[in-house]
Amino acid sequence: MIDRLAITETAMDMKLDGRLRSAKPRIAILIPCYNEELTIAEVVAQFRAELPDADIYVFDNNSTDRTVEEARAAGALIFHEKRQGKGYVVQSMFRKVSADVYVMVDGDGTYPAAEVHRLIEPVLNDEADIVVGSRLHRDATSQFKTPNRLGNRFFLYVLNYTLGARITDMLSGYRAFNRGFVKGVPLFGGGFETETELTIKALNRGFRIVEVPVNLTTRPEGSFSKIRIFRDGFLILNMHGGMLHRSLDPVQENLRYDRIAEGNTCAPRLRSARRVRACRDTPVHAARCSAPAGSPAPPHTQK
Repeated sequence: MIDRLAITETAMDMKLDGRLRSAKPRIAILIPCYNEELTIAEVVAQFRAELPDADIYVFDNNSTDRTVEEARAAGALIFHEKRQGKGYVVQSMFRKVSADVYVMVDGDGTYPAAEVHRLIEPVLNDEADIVVGSRLHRDATSQFKTPNRLGNRFFLYVLNYTLGARITDMLSGYRAFNRGFVKGVPLFGGGFETETELTIKALNRGFRIVEVPVNLTTRPEGSFSKIRIFRDGFLILNMHGGMLHRSLDPVQENLRYDRIAEGNTCAPRLRSARRVRACRDTPVHAARCSAPAGSPAPPHTQK
C-alpha cells in the first residue's frame, strides 16, 4: 500500500525547500577539514568578511595538528566527524546543519571567497539547486599540477560520455546548494568520491545545475593535499560505475535507498515516495516514458 501521508509530506518539504522564505535566508558555510592549521583561520576570516551574517561551520575529521584551535579562534562553529573520509564529513554536515543556502568549500585556502556571491546568487534567485565553482571552465585560469589536471579531465570525459552531460568540473570542492538538495538526497560515499556522487545524483535526479568559473590557486608552502591519486581515482571510477548501473535499474536504486543509515532523517520519507517516483526521478527511464524519440537530455546551465 502506498504511504500517501509520506508522499504528501515529501511533496510539502520539496515545495518549501525549493524556494527561500521571504525573510532573510540563512546561509551556512560548510568547511570539511583534516590537518589544515596553516590555512583554516584565513579561510574562515575571508568568508566572514564576504558574508558577515552567515554561520561558518568547520567539521574536523580527526586532525592531529591545530586545525580545531585555529578554526575556533577565528570564530567558526566546530563539529567533529570520527569516521575518516571526506564523504563521511559531507554526510555529517548535511545531516546536522539547518539552513536555506549551503556553501561547501575546502579549508585549504585554494578557493576564492570573493566568488561566493556568484555561487549563491542562482540559489537565492531559485534558478539553481546546485551551483558548482568550476575550476576547468573556459573562463577560469586555475593553477593545477599536471597529474591533477589530467585526472580531472579524464574523469570529466567519462562522466560526460556515459551520461550525455556537459559538465565542466565534476570534482570541484566549491559548491552551493539549496535546502531541497541537501536534505533530500542521501549520500553513501565515504571518501574523495563524494563530489562524484553529488554530481551524478544531481544529474540523474534532474536537479538544476549551474556552473560559474572560479580560479583555483596553489596551496601555501607547508600545506599538502590529502588526495592519493591512484587510490582515490579508483574510488571515483567505482562510484561512477556503481551509480550508472543503479540509474539504469530503479529497483536496485530503491533497494539502495532502503539501506540508508538510521541517522539520516530523510530516510522514512524518501523510501515510500521514491517507489512512486522511480521513473520520473531516473532520467534514463523518464526519457523513455515521456520524451519523444530522439529527444536530447535537458542541458544544465552555465553562467
